[in-house]
Amino acid sequence: MFNLLNQVNLPLHGRDANFLLCQNRVTAFVKKFNVWKTRINGYVLDMFSILCDYIANNPSINTIFPDV
Repeated sequence: MFNLLNQVNLPLHGRDANFLLCQNRVTAFVKKFNVWKTRINGYVLDMFSILCDYIANNPSINTIFPDV
């Protein structure tokens, strides 16, 4: 998750950054975040590959998320 936030944040500090570019990037990330939240509520976690690997390798967690 922090890696994804860094991917949004770093270009906002660039030399060519302007208000409209920054606003578009932040708006797009918020929309993406809302989609992720909906998918997480449905136990769909495929957008977080490291988390999916962790859940698959830990049987006690795997019972909470059976479809991962």
